[in-house]
Amino acid sequence: MQITTPAGATEDPFVLDHTANPITASTHAPPAGYSMMHGFNLDTFIKGVLQSGFVFNRPITMTINYTDQQVAQFAKNTLHVRYWDVSEQTWKTDGIVTISHDTDKNQFIITIAHLTEFGLFGGVEAKGNTVYLPVMMR
Repeated sequence: MQITTPAGATEDPFVLDHTANPITASTHAPPAGYSMMHGFNLDTFIKGVLQSGFVFNRPITMTINYTDQQVAQFAKNTLHVRYWDVSEQTWKTDGIVTISHDTDKNQFIITIAHLTEFGLFGGVEAKGNTVYLPVMMR
């Protein structure tokens, strides 16, 4: 993951902390029809103090890369990033702007303005299941 911060994103120097969350550690159910591929937290510290509920003055840009193996069970065109809204207890996409999603390069570029728990989600790809029914003859 690469994070780019524009000039003026904050008024003070800051430290950005990225923590990967194993999918099994998330206690939040994914949205209906989707599964979580990867979870992570982003926090910021100013003068060594954690800034809870921090919002940037200008959005930061995140580049997220993934491998074909990581998304093998998902339809690539359904991949998207959501954040956990603590007050509403739901995964949301508002405020996350997808700049590009290149499925050939396996890369997302998004902008976000606030920091919280994020997840990369995808819809499970149908693999053309076959159902066999018994034949009854008289």
